[in-house]
Amino acid sequence: MRHGSGRQVAETEARYTRELANAKNTVDALRRDVAVGRRRLRVAATCQKLPAATGPHQRVVNDASARLTPDAERAYWCLRTELETASK
Repeated sequence: MRHGSGRQVAETEARYTRELANAKNTVDALRRDVAVGRRRLRVAATCQKLPAATGPHQRVVNDASARLTPDAERAYWCLRTELETASK
């Protein structure tokens, strides 16, 4: 093994480590921005249509904005991190 190839491996490993750290920092910054409202997390989804309310006890549905459940949001961020990591 040549002496120069060890240095090349170390440089490649250092670059790879920096890229992974940058990807993690990017996802963490997005997560913070979403948490404080600087950015919005948009997810394409479809919902089942609810039957129309009839009768004396009709309720008004509050459709102001749909939110992910806490578990779904955690899963989203885990997947986002894994995608960033895999792409590096």
